[in-house]
Amino acid sequence: MSISELPLVTVRIPAYNHENFVDKALRSVLNQTYKNIQIIVIDDGSKDSTPDIIQEIANENQFTFIKQNNAGVSETLNRIHALTKGEFVCGCASDDFLEETAVENFVNKALHTGADIVCGRVITVDNDNVTTGELNFNCKDSFSKQDLINLRSFTPKQGYFYRKTLLDKILPIPNTVKLEDAYVFLKIPNDAHFVSLNEVVKYYRVHENNTIANQWYMYERKSELIEKFADQKADSAYIAASKLSWFNDLAYKYPKEALKYCITAAIFVVKSGFSRRAVEKFISGTLKLLKINLSKF
Repeated sequence: MSISELPLVTVRIPAYNHENFVDKALRSVLNQTYKNIQIIVIDDGSKDSTPDIIQEIANENQFTFIKQNNAGVSETLNRIHALTKGEFVCGCASDDFLEETAVENFVNKALHTGADIVCGRVITVDNDNVTTGELNFNCKDSFSKQDLINLRSFTPKQGYFYRKTLLDKILPIPNTVKLEDAYVFLKIPNDAHFVSLNEVVKYYRVHENNTIANQWYMYERKSELIEKFADQKADSAYIAASKLSWFNDLAYKYPKEALKYCITAAIFVVKSGFSRRAVEKFISGTLKLLKINLSKF
């Protein structure tokens, strides 16, 4: 099969102030074993040399590169989506990088299964590209959004590969949204078909500027997201699962805030069918609270 006969895959790269990492991110996409790729890079008003590095690589290779004034990640992703021509969509932040076989493995899995979303494994690395661990990945070959909500399956959203027709139902993302991955997941239809790919697809860089490293920031932004965009009835399980996570994540540093979600968290554990992960999170949060309380005596 010739390259032109293969499904086109769009790789979207929003870039901002990653002069130390963007070269590796771009070359990891350019060096994919799968070649029918549309690359779209938008620099969102970087204040360092990120756009200069991208421009130099763009001069050597054929891909779309746009520089814009700072508009935020949501608006940047919306602009990329408007230019997307691929049947499938893969994302890569400008401080992360892809495994060289990632797109090929994604496409093969999607075509074989007819899935809407393929979920791969994600390795964490530090600023020097040294492996530090792996994001949680534990799921069946085929699963649903409800399985993820009930914590019977868990996959890193950084490792998602989408059919464009699915994203067409979700985007554009409101420009007030600060947690884009969480918004997209919230809006994924309940009947979407998820499959797992037991292969490493991406390397996720953990450093001091990651929002994932700031629990309070994540809590506030997720709270805003649910308040503004969740349907209290249709998304009730998602909301309850979020409160279980807050109960666990906030229990040590912010016990008073965590206690607000204790009852909801306990009810969710029961409704999830006592899924192992849900039980573990509830016990973990409870132990953190007990440690705070015991330390006062």
